[in-house]
Formats: sequence, structure tokens, C-alpha cells
Amino acid sequence: MRFLCLHGMGTNSHIFEMQTAALRYELGDHHTYEFVEGTIETPIAPELKCYLSTGDTYFAYFDQNSLSTCRKALSDLETFIQTDGPFDGVMAFSQGAALASTLIVKKFLQDPCGQTLNPIFKCAIFRVASQSTRFQY
Repeated sequence: MRFLCLHGMGTNSHIFEMQTAALRYELGDHHTYEFVEGTIETPIAPELKCYLSTGDTYFAYFDQNSLSTCRKALSDLETFIQTDGPFDGVMAFSQGAALASTLIVKKFLQDPCGQTLNPIFKCAIFRVASQSTRFQY
């Protein structure tokens, strides 16, 4: 299977590769993984400060306070899947999971029958931040 991999806010693709290494090992080497970097530079996730260098670059896919960046991230993801896909599955953490799940719902609402017969992803693996690190709205 071919997996699209989306990191969380305040991290990057390299960190997500490290975070998923054990899972990818257990899945075996007959799968491929495409790690996609966010486009908005952002500070390191607070829970990672004590583990990682603050000199690296960290990203988000969208600004959670800006609807226009959310729409752009969704559009960018759709374009990426059209040009570099298809992907059998998606593996995503936190903000990446929010983005991927939003796309899945959007596609289903646009074409319920089509997505039932031929979904954008055959499977999804999501991990969200713990309660202590979730954003409060």
C-alpha cells in the first residue's frame, strides 16, 4: 500500500518519520510512505521543546485562526493527491489528521456513492494530541 503521511503542527516530516518508524517497521517493507511537509513556518510544538533542537524548522498546514489558510491547505492537499497520488491510505497526526479527515468528509459530502465505491483512501490511521496538548476553542 502507498501511504500519504501528514505531520502535526509545530513539527515536520522528519519528526513524523521518526514518530512512525516502529509502526512502519511492523507493517513491513511492502508499503511506501510519502511524507508531506506543511507550508506555514511555525514555532516548535511546546511538548517537543525539551527533545528537539530549536534551530530546526517546524511547520503547520494551516493557521487554526484563519479560515482562508484552512481552505488553502485543503485545496493544496487535493491538488497534491491529484498530481502525486493515488494513495491507498493516509497516516496523520494532530493537525495533519484534522486536514486529512476534513478532506475525507468533504469528498464524501460531494459524492457519497462515489466515495462509498471508490474512496479517496482505503484506510486512515489518525493520532490526535493528548488532552493536555489539545487546543482550547
